[in-house]
Amino acid sequence: MRTGWDAGHRVGRVTGDEVYGANARLRAALEERGIGCVPCPDTELDDFVDRLAKRIAGFTPEGIRAAKRAINDLTPADPAHVRSDAATFQGLIALPETRERLDYLADRGLQKPGELEHDLGKAVAEFRHCRP
Repeated sequence: MRTGWDAGHRVGRVTGDEVYGANARLRAALEERGIGCVPCPDTELDDFVDRLAKRIAGFTPEGIRAAKRAINDLTPADPAHVRSDAATFQGLIALPETRERLDYLADRGLQKPGELEHDLGKAVAEFRHCRP
């Protein structure tokens, strides 16, 4: 993010209280630039995430890589959080609905070179729409 700011890109606010509040380096970087945080109520979270995903999908791959590098530089992972995230992932991957989604995607070419791997987001969206 600093790279973007230093290049002159403007940001008026950040949404996501958990991220802003939990990461001291990010919070300090935002505050030193006078950028406030706007908490996102649970009732608005799905719409916010949908809009954000659409915006991100419109970025070039180079832009996404640059943003990820900048965020990673600002927010090194705490080993305890990595372990916690891994445990959460293991719990989620064991859910029947996750297995159903993975089976659906595997039947259509997951982890094989091709159209599904090229546009995985589209395939995931189609899965949501084809379920009863």
